[in-house]
Amino acid sequence: MRDRDPCRAAGPGRAPRDYHFLLLPDTAMLALGAAIEPLRIANEAAGSELYRWFTVTESGAPVRCSNGIEIRPDRALAQVTPAAFAFVCSGARGPARVDPPTLHWLRRHAAHGGRLGSLGAGAFALAAAGLLAGRTFTLHWENVPAFREIYPDLVPSPRRYETEGGLLTCGGGHAATDMMLAVIERDHGRDLALLVADLCIHPVAATPDAPQTTAAAAAFGCRSKALTAALAYMRDHLEDELPMSAVAGRARVSKR
Repeated sequence: MRDRDPCRAAGPGRAPRDYHFLLLPDTAMLALGAAIEPLRIANEAAGSELYRWFTVTESGAPVRCSNGIEIRPDRALAQVTPAAFAFVCSGARGPARVDPPTLHWLRRHAAHGGRLGSLGAGAFALAAAGLLAGRTFTLHWENVPAFREIYPDLVPSPRRYETEGGLLTCGGGHAATDMMLAVIERDHGRDLALLVADLCIHPVAATPDAPQTTAAAAAFGCRSKALTAALAYMRDHLEDELPMSAVAGRARVSKR
């Protein structure tokens, strides 16, 4: 039986770790909540303030999420300290308009040693600020074709989340929960992370290697390995003109 004492897992005497969530217009609330709630639950489970979180907009004005709900932020970008960790949050529809002052702040924050991350399509803003070159990152699978078209030299990972070199990025949605559970485990141990996952009714936290989309066989309702391989190949190349020979070759069958 695993240790269910969260206070023992968390360890006493640590200063709370702060996370700032920079909300762009049409921010996806699912990803935002999925990132914040594990932090709140970790605090409650441990009986101490392990984490603090703050919502931020460029000017401190309210922002409307993709579901129409308006969020009044805790502070403006100018109030975020240079050492803070800031996640860029965007919508699921792809690249949001990012004003020059926000891009300038992102560049300055990174130049002064501030840490950054993104939820879902927030990676577009980091790319626009020139902060993803040579880095391992990911974003929502639906946004990858548009991202590659705008930034052909940047190749996003297909994984659910990435934590390379202090840059935390995820595909959005419930992948944000998986990423934050990994953060909790890193900071306070596996026992607390498992307890938080259970309290989230998220008992099987996905590893970074887990794919963002449903397995092709289940998605297509097909048991034929050849047909599944062909359909998955076409799904992954929707923007390309694929000759039948290429599809057949991927499925390892003849064109007939």
